Amino acid sequence: MKVGTDSVLLGAVVPPSEMPIKALDIGTGTGILALMLAQRFSNAQIDAVEIDAAAALEAQYNFDASAWKNRLYLLHSSLQDAPLQASHYDLIISNPPYYFVDASYKINEVKRRSARYTHSLSHEEILQAVNRLLNPQGKFYVVLPSEVSGKFSEMAQASSLFRVRQMNVRMTPSAAISRCILAFSKQEEMNAIQEMVVYDEDRKRSVAYANLTQDFYL
Repeated sequence: MKVGTDSVLLGAVVPPSEMPIKALDIGTGTGILALMLAQRFSNAQIDAVEIDAAAALEAQYNFDASAWKNRLYLLHSSLQDAPLQASHYDLIISNPPYYFVDASYKINEVKRRSARYTHSLSHEEILQAVNRLLNPQGKFYVVLPSEVSGKFSEMAQASSLFRVRQMNVRMTPSAAISRCILAFSKQEEMNAIQEMVVYDEDRKRSVAYANLTQDFYL
């Protein structure tokens, strides 16, 4: 699976003030988000859960090849079966499956279906796990298509997870909002709303995007 803009933005947008000691990446794929957290937060111990065997193997290879391998721990498991400790994490992050199983558009290739559709990990299951695993002062960051984000926020609030930050993402200044990066907390706080444009109209990275992600591109 290729590294996409969604993951790069999500990994970069977590503010330095979070300063997690224990972090969890749900559905790590090839490990990009866990690696970004390890690069950004020098004291963080990061657990990464991945159900797909091939992706987990690649993530472990990437972890072992990194400068932060002693702070990265991979669990090849479903989230539902992973041996994770309740109220353990200061920060949970995820680029999760986002299309519901009854969506009209179907992806036939198995790995891409697992990564994009909720049949193996529903949003309800993610929120239940976050509620159990996040400590009372922790934050949960997630990236979703804009058409899914509203429903997800409603489900989160019903689970006593309150949206405290939202970044709306446009690929170009004239494009519609395509992604939303959301942050949730068990504590009610001001809901800050921002916007990010990834490319200028000439398809060059915008100044804002380049500044936010400059530490992660070669």
